[in-house]
Amino acid sequence: MALQQIKKVIVRDAIIENITRYIRDNNLKVGDRIPSERTLAAAMKVSRSSVREALKTLESNGLLEIRHGGGAFLLSTAAVPVAEYSSDQRDHFVFLRQLIQARRMIEERVVAEVVPHLTESQILSLRRMEDEQLEAAENGLAGEGSRFELPNMNFELAITSLLDNPVIREMHKRVEVLWKKTFRGLSTTPFPARERYNHHMEIIRTMESGNVKAAVKAMAFHNSILADYIDEEIRKLDSRRDEGCGQAPEDSGAEQTKCAILNGGARK
Repeated sequence: MALQQIKKVIVRDAIIENITRYIRDNNLKVGDRIPSERTLAAAMKVSRSSVREALKTLESNGLLEIRHGGGAFLLSTAAVPVAEYSSDQRDHFVFLRQLIQARRMIEERVVAEVVPHLTESQILSLRRMEDEQLEAAENGLAGEGSRFELPNMNFELAITSLLDNPVIREMHKRVEVLWKKTFRGLSTTPFPARERYNHHMEIIRTMESGNVKAAVKAMAFHNSILADYIDEEIRKLDSRRDEGCGQAPEDSGAEQTKCAILNGGARK
């Protein structure tokens, strides 16, 4: 197995990770008060200014409400961004598992709605997009920042764009933002470009046939492979932990380094 870069830990993000875990592990409810800046700083052995920066970030994300002179209070449990700031790869894959569930609920239903109304030009446009995506990937032009950056949901979003429902379109776009961001932090991709292309072309073929059930089945198959990949990565991480990673004594530097490498290092 190849060694991976150990990424720098940003203090603010480490504090946010600790706070979000505290909220989750203690089952805090909306309106509950978060420990004071002083208490948090002392518990985590960091400066109060770093704690203040972390709390402001969580406030801007809609998680906390900071009351002048009154402290910080939990504003929304739905906004707890455990994976976003976590240095634990497992948290990221668990978040991807939640995202693929959302994708399946959107994409498989959207295909069923779109197929009866597809035009020939729309089918051609989807094919052209996939050909361009494959060409970019095979020529090394699908890196970060490219419109073809892998993994992406360009194909699925293009199908959703054919649905006359702006609410679903925006929901789907938000899922893609989180999908790409999470995979980027993991530096991995679930599919070789050619396999991804073959899946998408099969979806297009079934859509073009007008067979709604077949099209939904093709989309469901594609998403099930993604789900299986995510579940397998979680199993691998759990297996490594069962072998002792994360349980080495404090003076066992070699073992801690080994486990840090296995877990991919802390997230930037």
